[in-house]
Amino acid sequence: MQWKADAIPGVPKQECNETKQCVLLGTERVTVRGDLQGTSFTGTAAAFGQNQKFVVGRTDVFRGTVKGCGSGTMVIYGTETADVHRGEGEWRIAEGFGTGDLKGVTGHGTGLGTVDNSGFHSQWEGVLDCG
Repeated sequence: MQWKADAIPGVPKQECNETKQCVLLGTERVTVRGDLQGTSFTGTAAAFGQNQKFVVGRTDVFRGTVKGCGSGTMVIYGTETADVHRGEGEWRIAEGFGTGDLKGVTGHGTGLGTVDNSGFHSQWEGVLDCG
């Protein structure tokens, strides 16, 4: 399966511990089109490294339709490594968190993304099993 996503990021919040180790917490409102059609609300946490590179952990709560499976909600989680222009990562369906026709969906795959003035844009692909 393949789909594209366009995300509008929320205002991120930096959280640091007493030794000044920090993560950036954020949200995204996502429009999804392709073999998945719908919306997603996403929570992220990013840690920064050298040369404007960072790693992101993300949880996407998808609501919509999956080609060949039907409609409902499902949770997708993953990690990505990125810089301020582009990134790549891996994703997986969180089993047991779906609803409706998507309650038994499983799967995993990869994604590539870019950033511009209008937001985040990504292309995802992978294998989904309707259960």
